Amino acid sequence: MIVSLDMTSTSVVSVTRPRSARAVVAACACILLSWAASSAAAQAGSPPLSKVEQKIRDYVRAHEAEQVGFLEKAVNISSGTFNLAGVQAVGRLFEPEFSSLGFQTNWIALPDAVGRAGHLFAERKGSKGKRLLLIGHLDTVFEGDSERFVRLDTLAAGAGSADMKGGDVVILYALKALQSVGVLDGTRIVVALMGDEEDAGPLHLVSREPLIDVAKRSDVALAFDELDHRRVVEDVE
Repeated sequence: MIVSLDMTSTSVVSVTRPRSARAVVAACACILLSWAASSAAAQAGSPPLSKVEQKIRDYVRAHEAEQVGFLEKAVNISSGTFNLAGVQAVGRLFEPEFSSLGFQTNWIALPDAVGRAGHLFAERKGSKGKRLLLIGHLDTVFEGDSERFVRLDTLAAGAGSADMKGGDVVILYALKALQSVGVLDGTRIVVALMGDEEDAGPLHLVSREPLIDVAKRSDVALAFDELDHRRVVEDVE
C-alpha cells in the first residue's frame, strides 16, 4: 500500500497545510492500527470511527501545535542531500523521539566512497500483526540555508516542510497517537528515514541495501513522500 501517489515536487520550497496535516496524521495512525492488527486496511464505504480511532483522532488534535513546532525545528535544519552534517542533524532530531516510543534506533553509516550521510532506522521487534515498513527521508532537494520555516496563515512553507520532513513528522506523530491508546506493544514496525532519497549517487546499490534488506522481511510498505491529503483525511476531521 502506498499512501502517496506523487514523487518529489519540482518546486524548491515545499508547502503544507497544518490543519490538513493534522487530519493526515490521524488517518495514517488509523491505517497503521488496522494493519498492525492484521485486519484489512481499507473497507468498502466509510464506516464510523471506533472508540479507539476516536481517541487517536483526539490525541492528534490535542497535539497539533506540538507537531507544527517539531516540523519547524526539522525544516530549519538545512539538509540538502550533499550537506552530510545537516542530514545527520535531522536524524539526531528524530532519533530520541522514536527511542521514547520503544523503538530500537540505529544510524546506518555509509562508506566514505558513497559520499552520502547515511540513514536512520528505528524498529519495534514484536510478534503480532503485519510487519510494517514506514519509509521517509531526511534530505531535501534544496541546498542552502535561506529557505526557513514560515507560517502563512493556514499554510506553512520552507525547504522540506512537505517533502519530506512533513511526511516524517506524520510518521512520528501517527506512532505517538498509537502509543497514546496502548496499541504499539507487540507490533512489528520498521521506520526507515533515508539520507539520500534525492540522489543516491553512483554507488546507489550500497546506499539502498539496508532498505532492500528490511523490505524483504516486511509485509506492508507505506511511503510518506509528498502526502496526498485528499486521499486520507476523510472521516477524521
